[in-house]
Amino acid sequence: MKERLYDMMIGFMRTAKKPSAFAELTAMLCRSQGLNLLFMRPDDVDINSNTVKGQLFHGSGWSEVTTEIPLVIDSTPASFKPKINLLSII
Repeated sequence: MKERLYDMMIGFMRTAKKPSAFAELTAMLCRSQGLNLLFMRPDDVDINSNTVKGQLFHGSGWSEVTTEIPLVIDSTPASFKPKINLLSII
């Protein structure tokens, strides 16, 4: 079931299977500013239904949720597997 959990949510996309200590610290900082951090991986995103299965921090730990894809997503280049070797082109 798709539900909108919070209006002010930031996606935190990484390739790790579980949120790191840095992700938890970032989630706590976001909460102190009235934002919510959704830990997510590229494979968790369903573009067709505009949903993502991620983990949301609730002060004492992370819980799995399914919600709309956040409007803002922080990602690292390592979150996406390159389809071609750019060095071979250069």
